[in-house]
Amino acid sequence: SIMRGFFYSHQNIGTRNHRAGQSRVKPLAHARVLLLRTREQARPVTALLSALGATTLASPATRIVPLLSTPARRAALAALPGDHDWVALASVHAVEHLFAALAADGRDARALAGCRIAVVGHETHRALEREGLGADLVPDVHSAAGLAAALLAGAHRPRHVLLPRAEDGRPELEDALVNSGVRVTSLPLYRTEGRSAAELAEVCTALRERRVDIALFFAPSQVKALCAALGADASAELSAVPVLAALGPTTANALRDFGLRVDVVPSSPAPSLLCTNIAE
Repeated sequence: SIMRGFFYSHQNIGTRNHRAGQSRVKPLAHARVLLLRTREQARPVTALLSALGATTLASPATRIVPLLSTPARRAALAALPGDHDWVALASVHAVEHLFAALAADGRDARALAGCRIAVVGHETHRALEREGLGADLVPDVHSAAGLAAALLAGAHRPRHVLLPRAEDGRPELEDALVNSGVRVTSLPLYRTEGRSAAELAEVCTALRERRVDIALFFAPSQVKALCAALGADASAELSAVPVLAALGPTTANALRDFGLRVDVVPSSPAPSLLCTNIAE
């Protein structure tokens, strides 16, 4: 069982932290942290939390499903770079699926020659660097709205932006650019699916039995999927978790949309900063 050996303390988090201060143990000693990612995806955060004394459960709330290629998509990729002057990449998944789609059509990073590239966040930038490219723009505000504002305010205002994206992704970036007169070619490459209630049964049981001290959400889709799995009791069960943390403002807003409070939102979506803020 994925839960075996994970939860072992039934003290409340405030009591643990008080005793931690007295005995100088690690700041998150015995805290039980839920990460809604695969174990591989969660590995960097797990290492940081473990160093702070926490125990973790990594269980993905969603899965990423590549979309089948279509004539329209092949035509859009074949036309690159064309008159696109910018490529906007709002997530690691957007990077990975763009280059997978290019590879499937026998192309590589050279297809983007002449385009400037803008990304949201350092993780997305690192994913781009793994493909052999660097970003021309990584805004300080790590959100779709922040990316749109930086593009529109920059010295090289975009004329035509290629936007690789999730089929079910949020529209903020595209809407902001289009409403400012920028031409956008939207390129859906994948979709995000929530895992079923059966797949999330152990996570739901842990929440209902009050065996989670901290829940970390990395994307709005995770919030939606977990709330769907919990059903009508979602708000009550998640409100009972002592600390709800969101990696960024978009995810925080998704929690609020479900009537939930948000206890921690780091100023930038860096795992180290998120963990530091939780420990504080």
